[in-house]
Amino acid sequence: MTIAAWRLVKWQHSHEAFTGDGSHKFGNRWNSPGRRVVYVGDTQALSALENIVHFRKGQTPPSYAFLSAEFDDSLVGELVGALPSDWANKPHLTATLGDEWYDTQRSCVLAVPTALVPRGTNYLIDVTNPGFSKIRLGSPTHYSFDARITSIISSAAKRS
Repeated sequence: MTIAAWRLVKWQHSHEAFTGDGSHKFGNRWNSPGRRVVYVGDTQALSALENIVHFRKGQTPPSYAFLSAEFDDSLVGELVGALPSDWANKPHLTATLGDEWYDTQRSCVLAVPTALVPRGTNYLIDVTNPGFSKIRLGSPTHYSFDARITSIISSAAKRS
């Protein structure tokens, strides 16, 4: 079965959306720095939410790009073991689990839960894994956040 997932990045970074440079430099919830991992969401809406939570009050979101990633479910691995109920509050734990997956090269893609919505799935893609060449990457398409969202961000800045 083919899985379609989505990445949302600032337009000026769309040409490097699948390099893993950001996670390599800074790490993220499911990986420590030094690992080339790309995060994609199972829907465009989830990918947008994953960006919105990082907006700063008063920030006007720039132009973005959606990019698709399609891959066979045979490339996807699952987390080993159960997560504790408070996993979303334990970034060290999730980074350790993601690092273990990356370092063992068990799969090219890892399915992980999102802290933002129930039943949502993010996928971590190891861009250094040989299976990465089997992932079909789409071309960037322009996306701008709806004015109602940018208005809320602006209003939050005025209230603080």
